[in-house]
Amino acid sequence: MTQIEENLFNEFWDKLNKATGKGFGEPVNTDVEFYRELQYNNGVFAAFKVHRMQNDMAAKLLDENGELKPFKQWLNDVQTIADHQVEQWFQTEYDIAVKRAHLAADWRQFEQEADVLPNLEWIKSTSITPGKDHKMFWGTVRPIHDAFWESHKPGDRWGCKCGLRSTDKKPTPIPMDNLPAGETDEPAAGLDNNPATDAKLFSDSHPYFTEHYGSKKNIVLESDKLMTKYSREEVRKHFQKELKGKSLMLQASKGPAKTISVSHQDIKTVTGKPHKYNYMKNTCCYWLPQILKKAEYLGWSPDMKGAAVPGHGDVKNWHYYRFRLNNEDSFLVVKERMNGEFHIHAIQDKDHFKENKLKNPFEKR
Repeated sequence: MTQIEENLFNEFWDKLNKATGKGFGEPVNTDVEFYRELQYNNGVFAAFKVHRMQNDMAAKLLDENGELKPFKQWLNDVQTIADHQVEQWFQTEYDIAVKRAHLAADWRQFEQEADVLPNLEWIKSTSITPGKDHKMFWGTVRPIHDAFWESHKPGDRWGCKCGLRSTDKKPTPIPMDNLPAGETDEPAAGLDNNPATDAKLFSDSHPYFTEHYGSKKNIVLESDKLMTKYSREEVRKHFQKELKGKSLMLQASKGPAKTISVSHQDIKTVTGKPHKYNYMKNTCCYWLPQILKKAEYLGWSPDMKGAAVPGHGDVKNWHYYRFRLNNEDSFLVVKERMNGEFHIHAIQDKDHFKENKLKNPFEKR
């Protein structure tokens, strides 16, 4: 069973994104792209979770003789799976997602402060009954880029409530003599990464990823379809409600446009066009002011289909801005209308962007 149940996926993904927001807080301009990556990877995790759950349930459809079970019997047999996946396990996953999103936000702040506060201190757990495996690390101070943090850090055990803070205290010895041996010294499966560096609250070693049914590639493709559809609908609903028939006026720091207009129809156009990273492209609509501040103005092209054939009746020129999306170049396309207004039109990836149409940004339009 490759297809992923859409409603269940949306529910899990939405809850994980809320956990991310609770832990990470409101992203500043420098963290917008990273925050989008966190949300995208939450969607991939939710897809694998639902895929595992529905296939575990499907495996119980037949009895020991290969006969289809009566519905009531099957429903009773899968109740344990539902209880664990929807209630017990997901509550634990939600809690650790909040913790690790907060750790990611802190760590990225620590990186910015490293010139002044170059070290990190392990803060004791706030749990009433803290685990013994982390207790030996309380008070340990090591440089932020020390190899110690690759193997040990708060949030690498389920239920961990330890913390970190930046400091200028001198590094302390690593308590090697007291390290537990074997598996107890290793992070839990799925928590062995640093979410601040790869934007994954759950790593690739999580059992949902390592013990999945069928093709991993197909599950990822299915998750991308669901995220694209969900984000397109949510973004459109958001701007329909926010704009209420009006337009948002964005300030452009580069290029000929001083202000760029965004209407609900413009949002529908942007979210309806293809992109290599459709989900991230759709959610870019929330961050257009920040994107325009950082984007590089590349130039313009006249609205022509051929040597002397206009492309659109109401468009004079097209303008292009480059920005980074998922660590790759993407392009914001702005149309200049005959009446002098500028409107957002598209967000394109390299495959859809026609660079040969560009004219020098300083050439007279």
